[in-house]
Amino acid sequence: MRHGRKSRSTTIKGFKRFIAKELDHQLILGVTVQPANQPERDADVPLRKQVQRHGDVEALYIDRGFLASAWTVEAHAAGKRVICRPWTPRNRGLFTKREFAIDLAAQTVTCPAGTKRDIKGRTVRFPGSVCAACPQRALCTRAKPGRGRTISIHPSEALMQQLTVAKTTPEGRAELRMRVPVEHSLAHICNRQGRRARYVGIEHNVFDLCRYAFIENCFAADRFERAA
Repeated sequence: MRHGRKSRSTTIKGFKRFIAKELDHQLILGVTVQPANQPERDADVPLRKQVQRHGDVEALYIDRGFLASAWTVEAHAAGKRVICRPWTPRNRGLFTKREFAIDLAAQTVTCPAGTKRDIKGRTVRFPGSVCAACPQRALCTRAKPGRGRTISIHPSEALMQQLTVAKTTPEGRAELRMRVPVEHSLAHICNRQGRRARYVGIEHNVFDLCRYAFIENCFAADRFERAA
């Protein structure tokens, strides 16, 4: 059995199920099953193949586990909309990454105290000597003496900044709520299918997930027809 982790407190054993849902008519267009220890972003390959059979995708409403997927990166690079909750910086009472001004055009990062560093690679390091003399050091870092604060630059940092800004606006929060039906469909499938895999191997479990996705689509089609 493969063991994975959804968060620090939530573990997953066996397999993880994924669906891709079209939000206009609430129909599931793709499903897949992955081992629990495999990164969620890898599920985008089979889902993308299934979804693109029905046409081009205008916008991606995704879970944060798919932010690093190739599909998301390519969609953003092509100018398509990506709607997702940004990762929440956690620094236990210290300055978070959001307090640093990241200028991707100028390739610089400026700390709250005004010190500016060039972006070279995926990690920006502020000199230990500068941080030691900074009056705000206690609010910024708990690094050992002689070391300064570091800031990680995400491979899709421009997208991360867009998502962070969108979350602060009413329009952005309304768009984030549009993905709620996807979670509802996953909950409905879980209630009908159960939490235990019925078969050995991915192929058989994907087929089993397809059956329950078909049932969910029947209910969605019925609701759509009644509302028409």
